[in-house]
Amino acid sequence: MSSSFMSDDSDSSFDSVLDDSVLNSDSSADEEQEDRGLLRRRQQLSAVLLMRVILQDQRSIRHEKWNSYRIVWNKYLQQMHHQNEFCETFRMSLPTFEKLVALVRKDLLVDELQAYRSCKGFGSCYPEMIVAFSLRWLSGGQWQDLKIVYGISRTYLLVLVKKFIRAVLACEELAIKLPDNNNMDKLKKQAAQFESKTSKSVFRGCVGVLDGILVKIHAPTAKESENVLAYFSGHYKCDGLNVQAMADHLGRFFFLLLPLEVSLMLMLLL
Repeated sequence: MSSSFMSDDSDSSFDSVLDDSVLNSDSSADEEQEDRGLLRRRQQLSAVLLMRVILQDQRSIRHEKWNSYRIVWNKYLQQMHHQNEFCETFRMSLPTFEKLVALVRKDLLVDELQAYRSCKGFGSCYPEMIVAFSLRWLSGGQWQDLKIVYGISRTYLLVLVKKFIRAVLACEELAIKLPDNNNMDKLKKQAAQFESKTSKSVFRGCVGVLDGILVKIHAPTAKESENVLAYFSGHYKCDGLNVQAMADHLGRFFFLLLPLEVSLMLMLLL
């Protein structure tokens, strides 16, 4: 009986020791897990601080923005008038240029305050200036020369040229339209204007002249066009756009046909 009593006491003591060891092992595992979580948070914080240091270093070595003086439009006009080079430079007369500016002015206005802050008081790009360098760029001018003449960066130059193109496309008065077939008075007037341009009234009943040209291009990629081969001309042995256009007696276009996919057309225009 005593032996059985001793056996019970030993079993109970063994169970208590076993329970203590289990509790100690659980607490050790919790502490170890907590230490790992703390170490992970410290590593994340160190990575964030290191990234901030790298970004600050990059900002510190960034080149300061170069501000150029904008041209004074009135003085520029005086120079063009004195040298008699305005029509040759912009492919149009001054009254026509001013009319074009008036038509697209509202779409070319920039934020004066933001421009003052960005350029540190060197002047904003006004509509006359935007139209001027846009016409030069569209007629084959290079950005390397235009940025020097007009005092504007390459990036901003291209941004404003696209803005000018969108303004022209959105202008209803500049839209290319065919003559109204139902307006006989207008058609007769247009035919008379053509007839007045010929000797001995050779052209009679003509309201427009039609011609076409293949404009050479780089072949679009498969992502830009679903039918890349459609742009290859078997006659000229090159890729291009077959453009058909009609003009009035003054050479002004009032009809333009450009067979082009919508996706590629938007890419070229915008």
